[in-house]
Amino acid sequence: MFSDKVCRRARINRDSRFDGLFYSAATTTKVYCRPICPGTPPLEGNATYFSSSAAARAAGYRPCLRCRPELAPGNWMRNAVDWRVRHVLERIHQGAPAAALTAAERTSGAAFRNVVGASVTQYQLAHRLDCAKMLLSDTALELSRVATATGFSSPRQLQKAVTRLYGRDIFASRKPLPPGQRDGLPAYTLMVHYRPPFDWGGCLEYFRKRAIAGVEWADGETYRRSFQIDGHPGWFSLQHVPDRRALRLEVHTDALSGLMQIVMRIRRMFDLDADPLMLDAFFRNDRLLGKLWKKHRGLRVPVGWDAFEFSVRAVVGQLISVRAATVLMGKIAGAFSEETTLQAPREIGRVFPGPSRLQDADLQSCGLTQNKAAAIRAIARATLQGTLVLGSTADLKPYLQQCTALRGIGDWTAQTIAMRGMGHPDAFPAGDLGIVKALSTEGRRLKPAEVHKTAERWWPWRAYAAMLLWRK
Repeated sequence: MFSDKVCRRARINRDSRFDGLFYSAATTTKVYCRPICPGTPPLEGNATYFSSSAAARAAGYRPCLRCRPELAPGNWMRNAVDWRVRHVLERIHQGAPAAALTAAERTSGAAFRNVVGASVTQYQLAHRLDCAKMLLSDTALELSRVATATGFSSPRQLQKAVTRLYGRDIFASRKPLPPGQRDGLPAYTLMVHYRPPFDWGGCLEYFRKRAIAGVEWADGETYRRSFQIDGHPGWFSLQHVPDRRALRLEVHTDALSGLMQIVMRIRRMFDLDADPLMLDAFFRNDRLLGKLWKKHRGLRVPVGWDAFEFSVRAVVGQLISVRAATVLMGKIAGAFSEETTLQAPREIGRVFPGPSRLQDADLQSCGLTQNKAAAIRAIARATLQGTLVLGSTADLKPYLQQCTALRGIGDWTAQTIAMRGMGHPDAFPAGDLGIVKALSTEGRRLKPAEVHKTAERWWPWRAYAAMLLWRK
């Protein structure tokens, strides 16, 4: 938490850099707000501060209907150093039922409460209600379908929970965002917010250069891709809305149960939960990276939609250019794409094959070397057998041991998968040629072990350090 003085200054100035990092509650009205709330701020003597929305609710406050705390950028999913806390948060955001979190609460409950300011159960209920409020406000979904999408057992249970939280009936004042293009599948439009500054152009260019033919598509303004969640195919598109500090997300799917998981994945892809204030304090005075950071304060770490898909790309990309790897990824998608009845624009009509499709695939027919084909099949089998965990919140050290135990996977590949496929903020591919060159002095090229040693100063945010070094 910040000091009361910092919080007061941020909420009085409606400083968007603090959005989602703390919440201010008025003891007089029992309402809590985002720092950017357009309403008249309470007197300082009547204000109290919380590190999370769930903590404010646990203390008996209700969300503001003007600034809508459910829309605030996240914080702990990306920035919690304790991997156990991130793991529980990801399970909650993936829609895990309460019963499945009982063991997690026993093993990480104290650490979770220390970081988030609320128990696992309190945070899960707050998240489900936030998702429900967002869908109720921004889509035209019937109450029964919102209940299904957010894990409530019935529309009545959802209505009771929302009315109790807000202290009033909010169901009569819905103003859904209009959906855009329709291609047979139901379309849902949501705003996904971030904290500025945000390098949308850099992120979009990253995905444009690596777009898999038939699966992804991007131009100077829009990103689109297909997906499959729990056996249900669909597609989405993203556009930047800078005046609202948000991405406009349009999802086309008939699988409502995966809707909020899609939002979570997109937040991870574009690193929307990054905390530029914290990163600024961390890097701005660094002897090696301070000047670079000041040039690129909106820098984010783009992450692939699916960790397995990116692990295939990482192997394919060994010792070849980004362009060549992208061509090969398109060939793999074309040859082994999942068989679906996807209704989508022609340029994203395929869904990238999962591990079950590639564990025995003849990948050499797509132009891969024998060793690369064998490595991809090994990753697919290990993923299916559970001996390789590609979760974005996996503990980094055990994951690296699991991954490098596979033939054809070295430290560079494993670290690249952790950084670009899993979104691990401390992954650092020390053997990357661009990083080695950036850290080497004239006439002497550093060895990977020396690069690792130098990078220890940037723990636990070495992925951001890698991004800066690539900009050097």
